[in-house]
Amino acid sequence: MEPFFYLIYSSTVAAILVAAFISFGIVALLQVLLKRQLDFGLVIAFTFVLYFAIQFSPLPPSLDRQLISILGELEHNKVDSNAAINNILFACEDKNLKGVRGYKYQDVIDAYHRDMDNFFKDGKISYEGGKEPSTEQWLKNGDLCAAAHHFNRLKFKRLVEEGKITETE
Repeated sequence: MEPFFYLIYSSTVAAILVAAFISFGIVALLQVLLKRQLDFGLVIAFTFVLYFAIQFSPLPPSLDRQLISILGELEHNKVDSNAAINNILFACEDKNLKGVRGYKYQDVIDAYHRDMDNFFKDGKISYEGGKEPSTEQWLKNGDLCAAAHHFNRLKFKRLVEEGKITETE
């Protein structure tokens, strides 16, 4: 299911197509159950509703775990950039959202790619694909917002220890 969720949330076109296929199935099922011909214009209405349901609903747990793994990967490799963490933290701090929603998923992934591009542009050529040891705890817990706060604190402590920032910043 994880690749399917990734496909849906990574592309607007894919989300619309999936919503259209589900809508077509709903209308076809309604025709069979009601034993009468329905207008397939309902497919467009159902597609519209399903697309927005996908975009404005919280992420599935498998994508939350993927984002937690990304945060652990960034910390494990000591990536100094904060774009991915900030995208998650801002969504978590929003009182209306209370977490990353479907339409923010691609923003977080794009921020992760920017973080990695900046990491390699800074002349760092070694990259370890392993996880931060504390990632396992957060993967079991599945709380993306708490994990983002945790990794943000770890990054802050590391940057203070390295002398790149001071405590007052």
